[in-house]
Amino acid sequence: MKTPFDYLADVLERIHARSPIAAYLVALVIAVLCTIALANLNADGSSVIPHPGVHA
Repeated sequence: MKTPFDYLADVLERIHARSPIAAYLVALVIAVLCTIALANLNADGSSVIPHPGVHA
């Protein structure tokens, strides 16, 4: 059974075969979008359990 991550990895590999720079840029965009999504999910601080001893 293939997961969405398997399809994403296949797409990145095909892009890398054509242009490694384009694949790097696509991976960078994916990382930025994931970071933004996680930041929005944790905007109020309740989505992530705080680590003991770490204070903001």
